[in-house]
Amino acid sequence: MKIYIFNKGIDCKYEFLLSKFEYKVVSDLDELLKIKDSIVFISYEYNNIFLKLINHDNDLIIIYKDNFKFEIQETLNKGILIHEKLFSLEESKIFINSILNILIAKNSKINEIHNNLIDIAFASTYVLEEKEKIEDLANKDLLTDLYNHSFFQKKLNDYFGLAKETNKIFSVLILDIDFFKKVNDTYGHLAGDKVLKDFAKILKKNTRKTDIVARYGGEEFGIIIPDCDKTCTEKVLEKIKDVVAKHIFEFENHKIKITFSAGFTIYNKKYKSAQDMLSNADKGLYISKNSGRNRYTFVDA
Repeated sequence: MKIYIFNKGIDCKYEFLLSKFEYKVVSDLDELLKIKDSIVFISYEYNNIFLKLINHDNDLIIIYKDNFKFEIQETLNKGILIHEKLFSLEESKIFINSILNILIAKNSKINEIHNNLIDIAFASTYVLEEKEKIEDLANKDLLTDLYNHSFFQKKLNDYFGLAKETNKIFSVLILDIDFFKKVNDTYGHLAGDKVLKDFAKILKKNTRKTDIVARYGGEEFGIIIPDCDKTCTEKVLEKIKDVVAKHIFEFENHKIKITFSAGFTIYNKKYKSAQDMLSNADKGLYISKNSGRNRYTFVDA
C-alpha cells in the first residue's frame, strides 16, 4: 500500500497520521492520474481538479478537510456519487476505517497499516480531547459554567491589544444582581446558587457565541462584546433586562424575582489600558446602584 501527497496537500496538524509511513509527494496531475490502489491526500485548495480525480477510472482515494464540504455542496446536490472517494480529515476515527475497508481486499499488508493508523488516530484524538477538557476546566467557573475571572481578564487584554492595532471597537460590561445578599439571607445559600446558575444561563442565551461571558466574582458578571458600539450594547442590555424582569427564579417551593444593575464602556483611542476600560465599566455599575438599581450606565473614556 503506497501513500501519496499531492503538492504537500495535507495540513501539518494531520502529519501524525503519516509519521510512521513512507510517502511520496506528487506535483504533476498527469502522474497523479496514473496512481492506483493507493491513498492520496489532496488539500481542499485544489478543488479545481477534484472532479477529474474522482471520476478517473482507478482506485484513487481523495481525502479532504471538513470545510471543503461546503465548497462542493452544489456538486453533491447534483447527485454525483463521490462518497466512496471523499473523506474528512476531521473525522479521523471514521475516515480511516472507511478507506481501509474499501482497500482491504486488495492488499494483505493493509492490516498492519490499519492497526497502526487506528491506534494513532484514537490516541491522538483522546489526547486532544483531554487537553481541551483540562483547558476548559481551568477557564470555567464551576458553579455557573461561565468563563472565570482570570480568563475574562486575559481576553479583555487580548481584545484591547487588537483594538490598539486595528481600532476595532468592543464593549466591556459589568453586571451585578441587586440585593443578592437578601436572596441568601431569605432563602438560603443553595437558593442563591440556583439564582446565580439561572442568571448565568440567561446571560449566555441572550449573547452571541463570540461574546465572552464570565462570572467576575460573587454576584458580579462580566461581558465582552466584540464589534459592538454604545447603541448595540444598550440593545443587548435591554434584551437581558427584559428577560430577567419576566423570569421567575424557582428553588424548591420558592419563587424569586430579581433585577440587576450594570455599567459599561466602549473602546476608543483615549483608553491607555484594558484596566482603564474595566474601571470605567465599574464606575458605571456604581452609578447605576446609587441611582436606584435595575438600570445600566455608560461611562466614556
